[in-house]
Amino acid sequence: MLLLRNIAFYLAFYLLSPLYVIAALAVMPFDRQAFRTAVRRWGKFHRWCVNHLLGIKVVLEGEQGDSTVLHAIKHESFFEAIDCPALFDYPAVFAKAELFRIPGWGLVARRYGLVPVARDQGASMLRVMVKSARQLSSEGRELVLFPEGTRVAHGAAAPLGAGFAGIYKLIGLPVVPVAVNSGPLYHRILKRPGTITYRFGEVIPPGLSREEVERRVTQAINALNPPAKPEFDPAKVTNRFEITLSLKGAAEGESISLKGEEGWPICRLTAEFRGKTHIADAFDFFAALQEIRQRVLEPEGLIPDCYGASIDIWPSGMARDMGSGLGAYRMKKGELAKEMVGIFETGPDVRLSTVAEQEQFVRECFDTPLTEGEPRNQ
Repeated sequence: MLLLRNIAFYLAFYLLSPLYVIAALAVMPFDRQAFRTAVRRWGKFHRWCVNHLLGIKVVLEGEQGDSTVLHAIKHESFFEAIDCPALFDYPAVFAKAELFRIPGWGLVARRYGLVPVARDQGASMLRVMVKSARQLSSEGRELVLFPEGTRVAHGAAAPLGAGFAGIYKLIGLPVVPVAVNSGPLYHRILKRPGTITYRFGEVIPPGLSREEVERRVTQAINALNPPAKPEFDPAKVTNRFEITLSLKGAAEGESISLKGEEGWPICRLTAEFRGKTHIADAFDFFAALQEIRQRVLEPEGLIPDCYGASIDIWPSGMARDMGSGLGAYRMKKGELAKEMVGIFETGPDVRLSTVAEQEQFVRECFDTPLTEGEPRNQ
């Protein structure tokens, strides 16, 4: 039944969506209201497919804001991005600049009033972006932003993107944080029936410090995160592997043995080290490896010899979601992250570090403007 639901959804939504794009392009030069209606009907069509074909119910909690606020929405899947025209009356969404290069769709997006986020262009482009957003807000458009800058696995709380604080400061509007729990249902290839909830939080006033507004937004958009990870179910395991890693700082020949088991939605990493067994359950293997490093190895002054422990390696949201965190990108300050490596592989360019050093380096990379013309993977 699950497979049939997904086949029906993919056939209906992805085969018919181009018709909505064509309709929007056809009326765009002549009738602004008809153009707006075409986009909204596409969003409503997606919501209908989600409800009736996938068996997913959508529930709203709390008070939805209007054009006088900035909506900061948790980003767990493509669902909330596609759902914006259905969720809001006439939204103006801050979207990654590269999306505007998609033929047809990019032209419709610009004319509809989406705001391109060019994170590599510095303060001057940020001011232009904010000016455009203010104009749209004055026209009665609801402003929508995904403050994490990338999709984040359900249950995880990622730091907010560096641009959020700048937009908040310059735009001078209150913020309505919105939690959403789409990740476990609108997930990977096979989507599952259930209930997706939007929870609109309390209004956050303008003028707060960066630390305070980021703290409040982070807390509110993660309000639907589970209090604890689901239990690992061995019956759901679809992928297993074993690997032995050498250790920096250990006696000659000493190593750690790891066994990985992927049982959606939990990835389990079992470590055999010095005669003891240690288990780490997480939503992806990169996070599980971090837990083993911090809980088992770092107290002994040890670091596993693999890319997953290299200071410049970090997975994108898509790598965590689609690849269970087994692959990650090489990060460089001011440069686009393009090279992907396996986190349990090793090489001469591994720069071993603690988890804290790795997280600090990655934060610095995200805070450094790019010198190239494309946004960085996150």
